[in-house]
Amino acid sequence: MIDDYIIRALKEEMNLETEKCLPCGKGASGNVYIAQCKDGFKAAVKVSEYPELMEEEYDSSKFLLEKSGIKIPKPYFFKKYNDGEKELGIFAMEYIEGVSADNIWFKFKGKKKRENYVSSILENLNRLQSVKNDKFGGYTDAVYESWDDYYKPFAEKILKFAEAKGKEKALSKEVLEVMETAFLKYEKIFDEKPKKAVLTHGDFWTPNIIVDKNTLTMKGLIDPFMVKWADGDYELFALKAGVGGAMGLYEEYKKRYGVSEKADVKTEFYALFSEMFWYSRLGKVSHPFLKLKANCLKKEMKKFGIG
Repeated sequence: MIDDYIIRALKEEMNLETEKCLPCGKGASGNVYIAQCKDGFKAAVKVSEYPELMEEEYDSSKFLLEKSGIKIPKPYFFKKYNDGEKELGIFAMEYIEGVSADNIWFKFKGKKKRENYVSSILENLNRLQSVKNDKFGGYTDAVYESWDDYYKPFAEKILKFAEAKGKEKALSKEVLEVMETAFLKYEKIFDEKPKKAVLTHGDFWTPNIIVDKNTLTMKGLIDPFMVKWADGDYELFALKAGVGGAMGLYEEYKKRYGVSEKADVKTEFYALFSEMFWYSRLGKVSHPFLKLKANCLKKEMKKFGIG
């Protein structure tokens, strides 16, 4: 059934005859396929039951490709279909040959390959961070004079969602208490005010990074999420997650490029509130991971004397 929609979309939008569709990957918002066409052309096609997210991803990919200079697959088209029961979003993009950077075994590769991995990922992130703007906000509506003007109300909405989930017994008391305490201490956590906004991908972690399978050099960055003009520390929380944490990406970024004085606690605030935002958008979340992030934020607040 999914293959039929992919074949139809590539024919309608690009006049391509698809020979076969191969499953390639799976994420929180959709599944990815490789569409092999009769003329040898390949496309990566993401199919999702959240068409609004796919359309947002398509638009933000075009923006990032134009503005950032980082390795983003070329977006081809977005298409919406109704299969009679639900709407599907289809986003076709350039196929980039490579493997996911989210592989713990990369930690045990040779020194040169590990350096390729770390340096190429961080260089691309720094290139993204180097694109600046005078105002803050979403990439289509950066109208805020300060990061706080944009982000604090955004965080407050997330907290209200968390409080509602707490009343439904769909969120642990421990997580909610950390979020409430952190928001009460917002001014202490965010007392360093960024003067310029930087361009952010929004989900810069290893499952969204493609590397060359032989050299481990970064070849592409996929799945942008809520691209925005933000605090320079905002993007960095994703470097701590999963394999990125095991490879020391966050600590290495700090050494090479520098961060604000309270980046450690800020990034944990961003991580927890971002995960809660995913919960609000998708209706599902890893509760053990939420607890882990709440504990990390609690620990960092204590380290900085906040709490």
